[in-house]
Amino acid sequence: MKKGYTLIELLAVIVILSVIAAIAYPKIIDVIGSSKIKAYNVSKKNIVESAKLKYLADVNSLNVSEYKVVDLIDEGYIKNTAKNPLTNEKYTEDAKVLITNDNGNVSYSYVEGETLYDIVSKKNSEDGVYKEDLDYIYKGEDAQNYVSFNGEIYRILRIDSYRNAYILKDEKNKNININNIKSYINSYYNDNYSEKEKNEIVSFDILDYQSYLKSFNDDDSYILNNNDIWVNYNSQYKTLNCVTNKIEENSNANIRFVIKLKNDIIVRSGEGTQLNPYILGE
Repeated sequence: MKKGYTLIELLAVIVILSVIAAIAYPKIIDVIGSSKIKAYNVSKKNIVESAKLKYLADVNSLNVSEYKVVDLIDEGYIKNTAKNPLTNEKYTEDAKVLITNDNGNVSYSYVEGETLYDIVSKKNSEDGVYKEDLDYIYKGEDAQNYVSFNGEIYRILRIDSYRNAYILKDEKNKNININNIKSYINSYYNDNYSEKEKNEIVSFDILDYQSYLKSFNDDDSYILNNNDIWVNYNSQYKTLNCVTNKIEENSNANIRFVIKLKNDIIVRSGEGTQLNPYILGE
């Protein structure tokens, strides 16, 4: 006759199994999460390769071509059973590949979500947005163009034909002059941004004069103030009197620091207002 387990023995087994589960569960979750991320990265690479095939088959001269994943699936470039490995759901309309052709230099970016271009291109003059040639430009003092980047508030100046966003920051620094602008730009880049943020940036510069002029609407511009500012004018840094709009030579002035962002940065939240700016990031 076999002897049964006592209640204490059963409780001991349960406790031991619970301890083992508590130790093993996080590791199992980590393994599952890691495998999903690996599958996601492989999927992104395959999607980009599929977009390359379509791009080579197409004939166009656009600066930026956009191929949605759902369209690549419909056209047979991707299997119709394809799902997002992170969600195990079908790809949404926001999943796409941006193909940028910059004078023959072609680059490919996988994007999931709305970019600044996606948002700004839907706006009009009521929102302070005006289309000039292939650029979208914010004008007027009431432009709702606030954006959070690097933990600070910037204003969107324009979106160019390559969908790169130019964001503007006031740098009220009277010590900047013609002799130290370049060193200031270099120090700003090296000292103020993490590697992740630097990877989202194409370039730094001082506000260019043509962008300054294009920012006006009914004699109002959010760039305007009563102090001189530096501008990049004919490939040289010049002082601009904001009141008289007169270009001057060699003097100290305020800085309007402009950052050119890549065209594939996602807007995670926000409405572009001062109290609820666009939040950028992966």
